[in-house]
Parts: sequence; C-alpha cells; structure tokens
Amino acid sequence: MTVAASVFPIYDLVRRVAGPDADVVLLQEGSATNAEAAGLARVGVMVGLGLDPWMQKALEAAAPAGKPPKILKVGDHVPTLTTTGKPFDDGTSAAGGSTVDPHVWLDPQRASVMTKAIGEELARADATHAAAYRRRADELSDALDSLDKEVETQTSAWKTRGFATREPDYGYFADRYHLHAAPAAPAAPGAVPTVTLDAVGGGPDLDSYEKLIRHDVGVLAAALR
Repeated sequence: MTVAASVFPIYDLVRRVAGPDADVVLLQEGSATNAEAAGLARVGVMVGLGLDPWMQKALEAAAPAGKPPKILKVGDHVPTLTTTGKPFDDGTSAAGGSTVDPHVWLDPQRASVMTKAIGEELARADATHAAAYRRRADELSDALDSLDKEVETQTSAWKTRGFATREPDYGYFADRYHLHAAPAAPAAPGAVPTVTLDAVGGGPDLDSYEKLIRHDVGVLAAALR
C-alpha cells in the first residue's frame, strides 16, 4: 500500500506508523514528480484547515478511474485556534475577523492525537496489517507524550514568556506552553526577543518530528531564559 503525505512533520508521523507495511511518499506542491506517486496512493494524509488543498486535487486527478484514495485530514481531529487573537495575532484582519491556523502539528499533544487517527486510517485501508499500524501508532503517541512533558518542563522555567517571529505559525506551540507569540516588528526598547524558527523541518538536521520541536525549543531557550 502506498500512502501520500503533504508536509514533512505529518509525513514523519505517517511513515513511522506505517513501518515496513506501507510505502509513504512526501508530495510537494507543484512538483513534477507528484503525478506518479499520487497515482499509486491508496491513502492521502493531509493537514486540511485550508493549508494543503492542492494535495487532495492531485490525488484525485491521478487516481485510477473509480478508485479515489481515502483522504485523512488530521487537522479535523484536534481543537483548532484562529490566526487572530491570543496567543498569536498576525495583524491581517483589521475588521476583527479570523481564520483557522492550520499549523496544528506544532503542539505535541495534538500531534499525539493525530498519530492515533493516522493509525486508524491505515488500519481501515489495510486490514491485513491493522494490528501493526495500531501498535506503532500507540508507541509513537506515547513517545510524543514524553516529548510534550520534556518540553513543558523546559519551557516552564523560562522567565520571559513572549517572543516575536516572522513565521506566523507558532500559536499552537505558544498556547500549549503558556507563551505569547507576536509578529516580528522593528526592534524597540523593551521589545520581546525576535527568533527565527522552523515550522516544517525535513532537512538533514531536522529529519524527525522530535528534532524539529527540540530545535525550536533550543532556539527559544537561548532567547527567553
């Protein structure tokens, strides 16, 4: 069975739940290499919440006639935040409106819940290996719960609770660990530290979900201690 995913953090969760029982591919928006992989996929795992609609279109367009892939939108399985208001206000809605923030994976607690949903979706699509998918999902969920406790212990000791970032993606992380994320602005006396974080990872040094989260925690720790 081939499974497609849309962004690296979700891809990493999917491939670890899949283990040796499914081939997992990372699709990239606009890539010419998507068509072949998309045509093989029996399951597509995407974030949803307006982040990656291109993926569902690509999978459905490439699917054999009458055999559309199953689509799992992991963002539908967790509570969501908006991009306006606390803890992150991107300043784009002067009229007071808001949109859903799709960067749900940046909270390990939500990632743990999404992992269980991935395990169930793969189990439904491939009953032969259902028990193995569920077992690996449980193991990964436990690992993410441990990561969450680790990060909570570190962040609770920070004296500075606010930070600014040019990447408007950190509302879920800030909400989970009782921080305040603000949009980056020109430096001013008393301004909160401005940091450069990575929301997606996937590079040689950030090739797992845990490495991505720990990298950003390390960057923030250096600025907020």
